[in-house]
Amino acid sequence: MDVRNSQAWRGWIGAVALSLLLTSCFVNPVPTPATVGGTTTDSLPGSQDTADTLANKDAAAADTADGAAPSVALATFSATATDSAIADGVHAFAVAADALSTGKLVVLLPDANVLPSQYLSLAAAIAQQGHRVLVLATPVAAQAACADDGTCLELARQELLDGQDRTPKVTVTTPNSLQNRLVKALTWLDKNRPGENWGKFYVGSTPLWSDIAIAGHGEGASQAAMVAMHQIVWRAVMLGGPTDAAGAQPASWLAGTPQTPSTAWRTLAHTKDPAWAIIAAAWTSLGLGSSAAVFSLDSAQQPGISVQMLTTAANVPDPHAAIAVDGALPADATAAQHVRAGWKLLFLPY
Repeated sequence: MDVRNSQAWRGWIGAVALSLLLTSCFVNPVPTPATVGGTTTDSLPGSQDTADTLANKDAAAADTADGAAPSVALATFSATATDSAIADGVHAFAVAADALSTGKLVVLLPDANVLPSQYLSLAAAIAQQGHRVLVLATPVAAQAACADDGTCLELARQELLDGQDRTPKVTVTTPNSLQNRLVKALTWLDKNRPGENWGKFYVGSTPLWSDIAIAGHGEGASQAAMVAMHQIVWRAVMLGGPTDAAGAQPASWLAGTPQTPSTAWRTLAHTKDPAWAIIAAAWTSLGLGSSAAVFSLDSAQQPGISVQMLTTAANVPDPHAAIAVDGALPADATAAQHVRAGWKLLFLPY
């Protein structure tokens, strides 16, 4: 038997490749969009991209040890332009045309009261790994309506997902649901960005969740977790969340049995986040392991290949926003490098 075709040989090659990729997370961090090569802001029908929103994302390429970073196209577009029945919102997308495509889509759900256009650094970093990225303007604010009522939070999150009436605490029509907003945004992108294969991520009115990573920040992380509870997604990624709580405990729905396998979940949080105690407890409720399994990005060590939970304790003014939101990312170069290394680990293509 040819040893090159043996399972052992393939396993050894895969282990070496993964080791090199993990090393590059720390040696060659993904540059910020301010140093992303050839970043463009496209003018598309119904788009909202302006100099005010995106001009600071244009810059020359920054060479890394393994070559120039892939160039990234970033733009925003109106949710209403995709479906006149959608009330409001402005989506954002990122794509690196010269990066090796993974065939995966990352859908990022913003925190309550944070705009998709405030996540462009994170979106660009994800796109450089070969993923399509859509930062979706969609309702996620259930906590203001439900306070610490765990049952209400569960029903509200389900209603936000599909638009089916479940609780009087929130009102979400089917067109304004996360699922419809996602499909209509992908339909619009497929029409206006031909050749980028946005259409491969849905059939009819149904997202093809198995090729989609659902990610979120803050309340968006709680909503992302709800999606992963009900769908088998390629990956579930939570930044600064989930934060749904009943009193001092995570909402009971977080202890349910998710459709997405536990091995597909990834998390990142700041340990000085005001909600850190709830976030850490929620990770345990989701079955991701104890605090002993958490890897600190501030450590001099490199993470193991199975790491799922990441943290930082960097000294920043706004710990909750510092792991994801433009304008709040760490100013210190080392802390910023650690956060971007965390982003890369969250969205490894395998």
